[in-house]
Amino acid sequence: MARLLLLSLLVAGCSSNSNQQITDGGSDANACPAGAPMTIPIVSAAHLDAAHGSADAMIAVPAGCWSSAQVTMHVKTQCKGVPPPNQNWPAACDPFDRLAQVSLADANTTALFLLDAVTSFGGETTWTQDVTDYASLLAGTHDYHVEVGTYADPAGKATGTAASHDVDVSLTLTPGPPPRAILAAVPLLRQTIVNATPPLTAMITAPAGATHARLDYFTSGHGGNGQPPCDEFCLKENDLTLDGANVYMDQPLSDCDSNCTQVPISGTSTCGGMTFNYACKENPTACPSSAVAARSNWCPSRIIAPIAVTLPDSALTGTHSVGLAIQMVNGDWPIGLSAVFY
Repeated sequence: MARLLLLSLLVAGCSSNSNQQITDGGSDANACPAGAPMTIPIVSAAHLDAAHGSADAMIAVPAGCWSSAQVTMHVKTQCKGVPPPNQNWPAACDPFDRLAQVSLADANTTALFLLDAVTSFGGETTWTQDVTDYASLLAGTHDYHVEVGTYADPAGKATGTAASHDVDVSLTLTPGPPPRAILAAVPLLRQTIVNATPPLTAMITAPAGATHARLDYFTSGHGGNGQPPCDEFCLKENDLTLDGANVYMDQPLSDCDSNCTQVPISGTSTCGGMTFNYACKENPTACPSSAVAARSNWCPSRIIAPIAVTLPDSALTGTHSVGLAIQMVNGDWPIGLSAVFY
């Protein structure tokens, strides 16, 4: 695991690194003047491969009033060029779609999912996730964890022999009045759910003065292919509860129909039982039928946006139990759950 150290300018008033951060979050334009955006690199030109698929960076972020806070991730694999003899792909090429994730991951705390995405098949992608409501958690010096899942086939058949991704991640802060007066932002759960995972629980306590509460839920199903066990392409019920009562119950599915801008090719290619005379701009090494197949809350080359779940008024005072369960899991579901009060 690569470990990077990058210290950015740190101004007075930094928060601690506890799980819950409290801020007055005022929207007074005089107290929170607008200004030019500032971009803080988290990792730059990180080379992630099968042996070293993640990078950690200890980053200092100034406290302040931010009208916008956005995490941007750029991922590229090199699949252009001529493969070595008796191989199918250039050495550095990873022609498959892989999970790409950024988390705030301080030791001895619950990690906060900041960005969740899936790489393109054999291409280059940039995603941006708004994290403005979590700006108070980012202030100070914290450990950021960046990961891209990669597999390298030593024979060069399924992938290049040194399949890898080059990764850049940054945080852009724009000074100004925040859109909401955030009273608390609380990471609750961050893990991968598999078949043996029992239902998960976490506790939340409403801060004084809260008038709105929300859960932000990252979820996507992978693997477990086949009939009937399948998590990538089959509907699986996701349940969130507050004190035992459902606040979210759905089988999240993403429509990927628009995920293949056709690029004409010389000749034809046959895959998935079909013949094509084009490739997909967004997913250049994908079988076109795979690029557009609906999946469990994700599409290749796209960001996985958190599902916002509004909590009832009962959550605005006192302490409550939040539950999370996914039904009939056969593959794996990386999840992240956090709560926001304002």
